[in-house]
Amino acid sequence: MTKYKSVYNKHILGFEKYYYKGKGQITFTGLTIEWFDNFKNFLTDIQDLNNNSANKTFATFKIFLIWATLREYNHNHKFQGINNIGVYKPSKFALTQEEFLKILNIDLKKNKSLEEIRDLFVFQVGSGQRYSDLRKIQHGEINNGIWVLRQKKQNTNPVSVPLPDFCIEILNKYKYNSVPLPVKSLQKVNRGLKRLAKQIPLNRIVENFRKSGNKIESGSNAIYDVISTHTARRTNVTLSMEMNIKKEIAMAVTNHKKSSMFDEYNKTNMAQASKQYVDTWNNKFSKNQV
Repeated sequence: MTKYKSVYNKHILGFEKYYYKGKGQITFTGLTIEWFDNFKNFLTDIQDLNNNSANKTFATFKIFLIWATLREYNHNHKFQGINNIGVYKPSKFALTQEEFLKILNIDLKKNKSLEEIRDLFVFQVGSGQRYSDLRKIQHGEINNGIWVLRQKKQNTNPVSVPLPDFCIEILNKYKYNSVPLPVKSLQKVNRGLKRLAKQIPLNRIVENFRKSGNKIESGSNAIYDVISTHTARRTNVTLSMEMNIKKEIAMAVTNHKKSSMFDEYNKTNMAQASKQYVDTWNNKFSKNQV
């Protein structure tokens, strides 16, 4: 319901105000093909959503229309012939082992808020879970170093998440709090992560690709400009692969169901990959070898 209310309040009402200059103008009978074209353009051109975010919003609205049609609130079926907004594969990056160690070991005792945000990120990397699941964590879910988690997104059987020692240390730090972790709003955590990364600094340049409607933006940014909670889960998968943890084990912990989806996160750092490639060839075919 939170998702549908967000689509209505932010996007539908926003479209009404922008396009119709008022409220209450959007009706089931008024949902023409032209209306859907204008709404798509509003999401990408006016609200500046990238195509992936705009597609989720658009698809959510169509699901509501299916619900309304089945219950005979809506008798206009034009939406059934409307395609969703085309998606693209966004740029994804993960931290290297060295970069993660810098976050893990930085002294933040003089900045409690930033220390708590660092602890949340480190715990997320160590557990491999989404931030939405961290926000729901309870003391009773953790026993003998195992976090028994019913993932919010999957809503299926609980997942047993083994926790590394540095995650246990973080839990011990906050064990007298009402909840195991100092959870904050997603926006506050993402802003804090950028400040933290800039303080370290994590200034490696990563690719940035974005598509909004027909507009394509391609460029590069320092990690401290683009790091977020999403980076943690990708870092968990990438570092697990680098440390030769079996793919099946890593997938069981993160609860990725599809190998193809898991592989999207497993992006090897190109600098490390290049060094490994050259070292392997040099060791095998050295000029000094007989």
